[in-house]
Amino acid sequence: MALGLMVGIASVGLFVYQKNMEMRRALMVQTRSIDLALDWSSMYASIQSVVSKDRAASGVQMNDDALAKNQAIALRDLTPYRERIEKICAVYPKCRAVYLMHQTANKKVIFLLDSSPPTSSLYLPPGTVYTEISPGLLEVFNNSEPLIEGPYTDRWGKWVSAFVPHTFSGKKMVVVGMDIEASDWDKSLRQAAIFPTIVTLVFLLVMSIYTWLWHTKNKQNDTLQQSQLRLLKLSHEDSLTGLPNRRLLENRLEKMIASSERGAEGFTVTYIDLDGFKHVNDTLGHDAGDQLLCLVAARLTNALREEDTVARLAGDEFVVILPRIETQVAAELVAEKIIKELAMPISIENSTIVVTASVGVIHYTEKLSTPQRLIKAADEAMYLAKKTGANRYYYSTALPKSDLD
Repeated sequence: MALGLMVGIASVGLFVYQKNMEMRRALMVQTRSIDLALDWSSMYASIQSVVSKDRAASGVQMNDDALAKNQAIALRDLTPYRERIEKICAVYPKCRAVYLMHQTANKKVIFLLDSSPPTSSLYLPPGTVYTEISPGLLEVFNNSEPLIEGPYTDRWGKWVSAFVPHTFSGKKMVVVGMDIEASDWDKSLRQAAIFPTIVTLVFLLVMSIYTWLWHTKNKQNDTLQQSQLRLLKLSHEDSLTGLPNRRLLENRLEKMIASSERGAEGFTVTYIDLDGFKHVNDTLGHDAGDQLLCLVAARLTNALREEDTVARLAGDEFVVILPRIETQVAAELVAEKIIKELAMPISIENSTIVVTASVGVIHYTEKLSTPQRLIKAADEAMYLAKKTGANRYYYSTALPKSDLD
């Protein structure tokens, strides 16, 4: 967006600059054309007479009025050409005046001819000293280089002037000047800026709409992605404890089985059931039972390794996957740790509760090659632990009864 705005501003500036230069070039071409259209050969004698009298007068102390009178006869000889430059001015649109100027020996600039009608307030009689000569015009006389001045605004209005020096036999004699009415000059520049401005605005509008649509789409995608993640989380996590549920447990067991079948290290599965959980629900209520389950989940997570998976199946039943626990001794040590951790007193609703757990332990074998078989075998081992007095573990190598039937 910022780059587009910068390019747009640069384009507007470039179009305005090109239009300004185009109008200036056109004015200079017109002024040069006037210079070529004048009958300089017939005017030469009259202009030369003005110059000669000017040189003669330069050696005498004369004021401007005296100089003008001294040149009056010669200037009258140029009068017939005023009508011609008046017609020339009429050819060019917005031409305000065409005039010929000469710089006298004492550095005064006088008008030789002016295309303005004598009745016009703009008319300057021949021999009139130009009192508002600009530094640029002086440079034209000194350096013989064409020049365009303006647009300027003064008591004559808004105007632009072009000056073309004309020489006779290598000597500077006359400057051809042309003034044009420039009241619409800025209007032309504004019109030149319209197209790039519209293009820039349309571009910014399109980019704004595109950006808005892009952000809206991204926001919708983010919302959809978050919703999908929440749904995925809900489909794989227990809503009460935040532990993996049966679906995620079976998914991880499938990966562990596949890894073990490729020759990786084995693993152990433990099935945990709380002893007397129903009594807690009956005496303290289901809210207390839910608090107890959350505390048990936290204790199991904290007591085991980060790589171990603790999942809640349902009610007060939990399953733990223990990677790299391949021997009975190692599995029994973990089972003892679980039993000891869960047997510690728990405070719920101003009551101290002591719960125990029965733990079934089963090691992965090729015969227990599905998640369902592993869970079922560990579940049956847990029931054997509960039957023998609870608050203990039972390590089993037997297949689930359903596989033996």
